[in-house]
Parts: sequence; C-alpha cells; structure tokens
Amino acid sequence: MILAVSVALLGTVAPAFADEAGGGGKNKMPGMPFRWKATSPSTHEGDRYTLLVTNTGEEVQEVRVRTVIMDHPETNTTVVEERIVLEPGEEREFTADNDYGTAEHFNTIIGSETQDLDLAVSIVDAAGTETARFNQAAFQVQEGKGKGGAKGNGATANKHGHDEEFAIFVPTAFRDAVRLSPLSLGVLAVAGTGLFTVRRRGAWAGPASGGPAGAVVFPSFWRAAAVGGLALSAVLHVGLAPVHLEESAIQGAFFYAAGVVAAIVAAAILAWPSRPAYLAGAILSLTLMALWAVFLLVPPPGSETASTVDLVGLVTKSTELVSATACTVLWFHARRAHQPDRIEP
Repeated sequence: MILAVSVALLGTVAPAFADEAGGGGKNKMPGMPFRWKATSPSTHEGDRYTLLVTNTGEEVQEVRVRTVIMDHPETNTTVVEERIVLEPGEEREFTADNDYGTAEHFNTIIGSETQDLDLAVSIVDAAGTETARFNQAAFQVQEGKGKGGAKGNGATANKHGHDEEFAIFVPTAFRDAVRLSPLSLGVLAVAGTGLFTVRRRGAWAGPASGGPAGAVVFPSFWRAAAVGGLALSAVLHVGLAPVHLEESAIQGAFFYAAGVVAAIVAAAILAWPSRPAYLAGAILSLTLMALWAVFLLVPPPGSETASTVDLVGLVTKSTELVSATACTVLWFHARRAHQPDRIEP
C-alpha cells in the first residue's frame, strides 16, 4: 500500500518536475555543443538587464539561456532561466530587473547548437541611463561534445564550466531541494503513518500476530541520527532529480527513486524500528556512497564525463555517512539484545 501510494504520488508530480527541468539550472548546459559566457560591470538595485538573442543560421536550433546576479560569496540570484527554439532569423528578448541591490555583475551563460548567434546585452539604470552594452564578441565561447557531435575537449570544458559556475549551481541545487522537499517528506509521512498503523494493529491482535524479526526500540539519539540522515538524503536526492533529469532520463529517475526509497526506510526506522529496517538503512546509505565514488571515476549513464566533487555532493554523502553509521550501531545493538544467553556448562 505504501509503495503504491508513493509511486502514485511520484507519477503525479514527476511530469511537472520534468517540465521545470527544461528550464534547467544545470550550469554546464549539458548536451549543448557551444557554451557562451560573459559578465557585465557592477550592477545596482533598479538596473534593468536586457538580452537579445538572434539565430543567424539557416537551421532551427535550440538555445538555453541562464543569467544570474552574482555577488560572491554571499549570493547568486537567478533572474533568467529559459530553454527556447529559434527559427532561422528569429530573435528573442529577455529582460530582468535587479531587485537584489549592489552586486558584482550580471553573469550570462548561453548554450547553443551552433555558433550562428547574434547576442546583444544592455544594462540601464533606474534613471534610464545606459551603463553597459556589449555583443557576442564579448562572450567567451567554449566548444565541447554535444548534440551536433562537435569535437572539442568535452571533459576539460565541462570541468572548467563546473569550477567557474560552482557558486551558481550550489544555491540553485539547495533551492530545488527546499522547493521539492514536500515530495520526499510526504512519502516519509505516508509511509510512517502506514507502518505505524500496521504495527498497532499487530499489537492489538496479540503477540501471536508477531512483527518484523528483531523489532526493538533503541536509544533515541541513534534513531534520530538514522532517521535524520536518511530524511535529508531523501530531500537532497529529490531536489537534485530535475537537474539530473535534464542530463539524462535514467539519472533523473534514479534520483527520484533514491529519494523515495530513503524516505520509506527512514519512515520504517521511525515508525517500526527493527533489525531489517536498520539493515536496509545501512545498505541503502552505503550503496549511494559507493555509487557516488564510482561515478567520480567513470561517467554515469547518460553522461560523457565523470562526475566532479562539489559541495552539494559532499553534503549529501555526509548525511548518508551519518545514517549508515547510526543504522549499523542500531543493528548491532538490536542483534545483541536478541541473542539468547549462553548456557555455561
């Protein structure tokens, strides 16, 4: 019942998340053969940013636009995030107002299928005076491996892109985790309520009805650590799913599934503590940590380059290390508590 409700809930919200993933937030512009990057001078509250993108080629092409107000290291605020398809000769305008305040600059990142683009950026202050203007010549263009099969040093370009925009991606990832947290926490609540109900019914039916082998309640600190670590891992995995869905469908599906399973295991430890629940929590946490380590060495499915170490990944693995440790401690103590006393000869 719990799994059915979880799958139904996931099926309901996943299409909307997939649509949002089109807007992305993936700073590497995955799958795009060309990546454009430029920054404006300092910006102030009330400034208006305008970007004009024109397809000068003879073929339709997809273009992804991402602009943030950068103010290292305090904040990076996304103001434009769009995926568009441009017909030959078509132009599209993007505007954004600086409601943040004085910051270092507007940072513009564009992914495209070809270099047949005209770009024009202008900044106008609150009084209507133009303070900056530049075109495509001011953009740094990186060529990598993408849909058109452009043959550049894709691994190097992706690594540089990750390093340069690390500060942008981190707040985006955490914002997505917070925004999508109701999904994983909802699964935890539904699963916990269901398991607690089944457990109570078993208790009312009497000892003969039994329960999971080795059911035991152990000190609240370790249970809190196990449940908290798994719940945070669930929130982070679900929050990162749209970003990875843009990279690859299999990656997005895996992150959604990992988040849902982590929430269910956390609910089991909370509502019906037992050796099987502790074992499941330890195995799940260790498996996720191991997969992360493997994909630092080899590309994950749907990617051309291996993953890189970043703050979001380290935070996620830290939660799993906590839950793996707590679940292991709980399992050993539960096992010891249920071992029969030895009979001395």
